[in-house]
Amino acid sequence: MIVLTDMPALTVPDLDLLISMFRADGGRSIVRAMGLGAPGNPVVFPKAFFGELKGLTGDKGARALIRAFDLPVVDVEIRDGALIDVDTPDAIEAAGGVIVS
Repeated sequence: MIVLTDMPALTVPDLDLLISMFRADGGRSIVRAMGLGAPGNPVVFPKAFFGELKGLTGDKGARALIRAFDLPVVDVEIRDGALIDVDTPDAIEAAGGVIVS
């Protein structure tokens, strides 16, 4: 499972749901979180693809790999948990965070 560290709306139940969907399919699919119908994070991948995932560089993510892998993708709606990403001070404050100087 690839989980970004800057997603404050992501909950333990969200992660549990993604894991249970992955297990329910026997680990043969990619399970991707969705937020209001848009793809987001986290994403659960079968172990066979770890090598390709480790080879990713920069901030491009795994979208191209998801398209390239010949596997079904199971989309799981988790709403804001999949989308709220706090990369900037403004985004931190918009998500309810406080910046202490």
